[in-house]
Amino acid sequence: MDSVDTVLSRSWRWGSSVTLRSHTLTRELETATCASLSGLEQRFHWMFGTTGKPVSDDLNATLRANIYR
Repeated sequence: MDSVDTVLSRSWRWGSSVTLRSHTLTRELETATCASLSGLEQRFHWMFGTTGKPVSDDLNATLRANIYR
């Protein structure tokens, strides 16, 4: 059985808070996906009034999306 690192051989970091791992995404799709996730992150922080800080008891520093395509 292949490891996740073998299957998701591409890794791309967007800013300080989003990392994508994929097998076949093009650079254009990586850029679009990261931009979308960043927009969702901003909306989340706006909705909860967290001004870019984690909500209480959230110990995650980044979001990592594993994309199987």
